[in-house]
Amino acid sequence: MQITPIKSVVTQKIPVFKSREVLEKEEIKNEGYSEKQVGGAVLATALSAAVLAGSVVRGKNKAIKALAGEVAELKDGLKVLEKEKFEITESNCFLSGEIAKLRGKLKEYLLLGEDEIDIDILNNLRSKIGKGKLSYDPTQPVFIKRKPYTKKEDGIDFVSSIFDGLKIKTKEKSLDIPEIKSDGSFVYELPTSSNMHIEKAEQIDFTPMKDVSTSISEKYADSVQWDVDKIARDILQNFYDGHGQTLDGVRFEFTPMKNGKYKVRIIGKSTYTPDKAVYIGESTKRENAKAAGNYGEGLKMAALKLLRDKGADSVVYSSGNWRVNYTLSKGSLSDRRVLTYSLDKVDFQDGNFVEFCVDDRNILEAFRKTINRFHHTHNTHFKNPDFENETFGIKLLPKGEKGGIYIAGQKLEFDGDYDGIDGAVIYLKEKPPVDILDLSRDRTSINESQLKKIAEWLSSKKTTKEEKVKVMRVLEPYFKHVSDPEKVTIMDRFLDRFVYYSDTGNFDIKNKINFPKKYVAYSPCSESIYKDLLNEGYIICKSNFECPGMWTINDVIGDVREHKIIKPNMFQKQKMSVIRRAIYVLQNALKKQGFSKEEIDTRILLFNAKATEESGMYKHTRAEAIIDDGLTKGFWLDEKYLEEGSFSDMLETTLHELCHKVGGDTSSEFSYKLTDVNRAVLDEILHNSLVRQQLQALDVIWKEITENAAKHTN
Repeated sequence: MQITPIKSVVTQKIPVFKSREVLEKEEIKNEGYSEKQVGGAVLATALSAAVLAGSVVRGKNKAIKALAGEVAELKDGLKVLEKEKFEITESNCFLSGEIAKLRGKLKEYLLLGEDEIDIDILNNLRSKIGKGKLSYDPTQPVFIKRKPYTKKEDGIDFVSSIFDGLKIKTKEKSLDIPEIKSDGSFVYELPTSSNMHIEKAEQIDFTPMKDVSTSISEKYADSVQWDVDKIARDILQNFYDGHGQTLDGVRFEFTPMKNGKYKVRIIGKSTYTPDKAVYIGESTKRENAKAAGNYGEGLKMAALKLLRDKGADSVVYSSGNWRVNYTLSKGSLSDRRVLTYSLDKVDFQDGNFVEFCVDDRNILEAFRKTINRFHHTHNTHFKNPDFENETFGIKLLPKGEKGGIYIAGQKLEFDGDYDGIDGAVIYLKEKPPVDILDLSRDRTSINESQLKKIAEWLSSKKTTKEEKVKVMRVLEPYFKHVSDPEKVTIMDRFLDRFVYYSDTGNFDIKNKINFPKKYVAYSPCSESIYKDLLNEGYIICKSNFECPGMWTINDVIGDVREHKIIKPNMFQKQKMSVIRRAIYVLQNALKKQGFSKEEIDTRILLFNAKATEESGMYKHTRAEAIIDDGLTKGFWLDEKYLEEGSFSDMLETTLHELCHKVGGDTSSEFSYKLTDVNRAVLDEILHNSLVRQQLQALDVIWKEITENAAKHTN
């Protein structure tokens, strides 16, 4: 779409073209533009200059040769640029100021006087254009096959919850966990609940063992990248799993010691056999998708870190009739210390505990914080979810409140931060398959890429079509397209991937959701159109909403394209005939660029961009392509622009609109197409004398029509 130039957000300037060195890749990259952008700007400039102010290559032969040499140099520069093709990130209109500067250089070669016009060519064109006869009816709209928005009879209605999403949620009351006292003492037991399902292992007889060396050296602790939070997490997950995936009923006791250390004792109600505390790989949780643990490593690695890094002399695990005491002792094969254990029989206790003494008070705080990093009855992140099914749940939080992601009831970090998701909670009731997320020993943090895979898995495998709609409804506050990458939130990315995969898997809902008519999925368009749509009351949503059937911006533009047609007067029809004749003259170049006979025989319809009956989004529009199924069937042209613009303006505008069949102003496809077309047309102008003569004659006729129209008005 031809629009009033928009001020560029880029502050750098492209230097005036002097030689091919200016277009070297490093220079361009330093200026902040992609290679293709600058290449397109240069070629568009050359074309513009070639028809600027009606002076269609009227210089003497030496001027033409000089221009040809200059263009050849431009092509050399373009070859350098095309060695690497970067994805375009700015609209060509952002370069309008720089194009004007480059145009000045080329004008020196073009405005060097006029060749003698071939009178036969001029008179022949005058006779064809004089009556302003067009091969089509300019008062009838161009037929396009695009269908207007219609409600799908078999679709699922999306009942908007946007007002629900905008309500201010009140912060729910969380569990009142007391603070650790100044001396380090702390006693707290989580309330019991009906959610508890206590594991009770059958007691076995065993032979006590003393000072058994494992194969785990203290040096191995360096490979275990755990801080105090990770230590607390892996110890508590055993109590969590033992209570049926909840911390309900777990008791914490911190006691200050005379030697300055703190004794930590954590007590649970489940029982398990001693092999689980001794052997790696003996965990019963690996096949349990809802268990937080996997391989039984957590107890051993936590003990190793406490002994090696946190000042513990021993770490005791005990349950039922046994107790295991871990220490670091000199190994039998080297001088290095290794993890060593002793297994003893004790009086039966109906439950289990872990006990150790440390001098780092941060561990005490870590255990207190970690209580709310697991599921328990009073963890508000799991209460009153906005969406929940058998696999996962989502809850939106009050503005400014930190959320997070939980997997199998255990909170994971997001990019190294337990509070890495703002304003929302996502919890998975089971561990995803390993090809989606491999929860290995150091499973402490997930990244954006992994979260996207989780969203894909949930959408394609773990939701019915009705549930997909419910998830979208809950996340409606995140529907909006966000153009600034720095403002895209984690939940934006989660929703975007969930929506993208909503039309895959066992429940195909593509084209099955009836979104509100004012909701449109983003598709490339000019900045002015984007803003005008917002002003018209449209909600511009993420582009992937096209997958489940949301109308796109392209659909909207196609639907509201019915401008009020202005019946052209004689002078306007003559100018429209000149434009169409110019495209016909350039048909060989255009055919080589993939334009069909129908597209070259372009139709022009006039409208008044500033008319009161026109949509406000068109008040600055000069021209707008009419695209139907990838073909350019013509374009709308503002009558004021037609009356006041030069022949070169109209030629540039026409080529611009023809190229829109491949994409919008900001798309890379459009930028490439316009660049290639400009280059082909410029070659035709430079190397075909008959084309130059005809364009020269058309420019003269254009000026004559403008003068006659002015006299008639006066």
